[in-house]
Formats: sequence, C-alpha cells, structure tokens
Amino acid sequence: MSKLSLLLSILLAMTVKTDEISSWVPKILTWNIYAFPQLPFPEWFLRTLPLSNLTKSYSFKERTEAIGNHELLQGADIIVFSEMFNDGVYELIKGKLKDTHPHSSPILMSKRRNRALKFTITNGGSVIFSKCRILTIQQFAFKKACGSDKYASKGFFIAEIDAPQRTLIVSTHLQATDDGCNPGQSAQIRKEQLTYIYQVLSLRASSDDIKLAFLVGDLNVNYGSAEYIDSVERFDTVKTNIKSFDTKHNGIALRRVPESPVEHLDYIIPFKGVNNYVNEALNVTYNGSNGKVKDYSDHYPLLGYLPENI
Repeated sequence: MSKLSLLLSILLAMTVKTDEISSWVPKILTWNIYAFPQLPFPEWFLRTLPLSNLTKSYSFKERTEAIGNHELLQGADIIVFSEMFNDGVYELIKGKLKDTHPHSSPILMSKRRNRALKFTITNGGSVIFSKCRILTIQQFAFKKACGSDKYASKGFFIAEIDAPQRTLIVSTHLQATDDGCNPGQSAQIRKEQLTYIYQVLSLRASSDDIKLAFLVGDLNVNYGSAEYIDSVERFDTVKTNIKSFDTKHNGIALRRVPESPVEHLDYIIPFKGVNNYVNEALNVTYNGSNGKVKDYSDHYPLLGYLPENI
C-alpha cells in the first residue's frame, strides 16, 4: 500500500469515527418507582401520618428486586429514577447496575444539611445512573412546597456526562397535585420550579462543550394540557404514546388513587442538540411470587430515543 493510500485510509477511518460521535444520542430511561422509606413504626401509627397512603408497600421488596432485574435498565445509556426515597433500594439497584452503569449520583438531598425545607421526612428521591462517566454533578433545592410535598426534599440534579457527545442531564420530580394545596397552588409551584430549572439549564447548556441536554423525570404535568403548553413546551416538545400514570389499568395506581385521572406525567425532554426525540411509556408487568401478574410501580417506565437509532 502506498503512503497516499495509507493516509486516505486513516482519514476515512477518522471521518467515520467522527460521524459516529456526532450522531450519538443517548437512550434514556426514566422511572418513578414508588420506593418510599420503610419507617420504623407500627402500622396503626403510620396510618395517622400525612403520608399514610405512601407507606403502603404494595409488595415493596418484591417490586424493587424485580425493577433492578428488568432488561430495560441494561439497554439504556442513562437511567433516571424518581421516588427512590429508600436507601436500601438505592444500594440494591446500584449493586445490580455496577457492571453496566458503574457511574451514579447519590440520592438527591440525601444529606439533611442541603435541604431547603425544615421539616422533611424523606430525601429528594431522584437518582442518575450512567454507562459513561459523570464529570460533574450539582444539586439544587426547591424552596416551596404544598401538601404532602412539604415532607419531601425535592429539587433537581444537573449532571455533566462524558459521553461521545458531552451531555447534560437534569433529573427532577416536581410538586405533586395534592388536596392539601390551595386551588391552583400546586401548578403555580411547578411553574416556579420549571422556571428555576430553565434558568440553570440555559446557563449550563450555553457552553460550546455541551452538545446535548435533557430534562428528565416526573414533572407532574399532564401532556398536552394548558399547563404543559405554558410551562413545559419552552424546553421542547416530544412525541409520546400511552399515559405513564394509569389509574384505570395499573393495579398500584388504581388502589392508591382510584379517583385520579389517567395522565402522562413523566418526560425525557431534549433541550439542546436533538430533534424528533420520542418518549415511549411501556406497560410492563412481572409475575409475582403468588403467581399473579403485578405492576412494578404506580408509574410506567418511560424510554426516550431517536427512532433512527432503534
């Protein structure tokens, strides 16, 4: 082979490599897994707490073990969990993902000194797992809450991931709609939370080093609603299919809040560098130890991807 031919071969290989890098877009999985802390109190006392409905386990140990074993986790480049309020569940799933997703955040607001609200019972519940190295991660606390959310230390992570295209991930779980809130209060708090996220993400994503950016998690805003158009679409729009919170067909959601509407609340929204990103909610179940088909959580997992990469 002549020197010219060798040089052309090297340049061609470099071009292919560059094209692969510039077209890389992560498959992202987000899942609200409904893993609340197992409080060391008798059942009669737990029923008196403001969060009494959240202390019901719904086969807690079996569910979380099954979630950690699900093949969906292995296929995602980045995983964002919501409502991972339980330290034991975090360690269990971290152990199951140690070979495929060795890089992870702690649980959001796991240290009480970082919390903005004084009387919280739980941490923030948001966690990131990644196949690629997490370069930096910052956490931000929400300073307002109403209803049951006053007892949860919600906020958001912003993580910079050393992927083929440098990627920012914001993981969060916004204010829930709650009977303990005044009319319109929960939506107003969510709007303020999204404004806070937008300001931080806009600043961080403006760097030329950042090629991709995503907002990921349970936003508690129904897809296509007036609130969605007003507060969420400024990040970007996504295509989605079935509802991620299904009180008609999901057994846990039906038993927990049968009066609540069927809604799409979970999102993987591209903020920079991606068009036509699809959000696909997946109605998955497992066979329980009692032989019955069971739901993993009251929310379905949501997979985000580019159709051409599947």
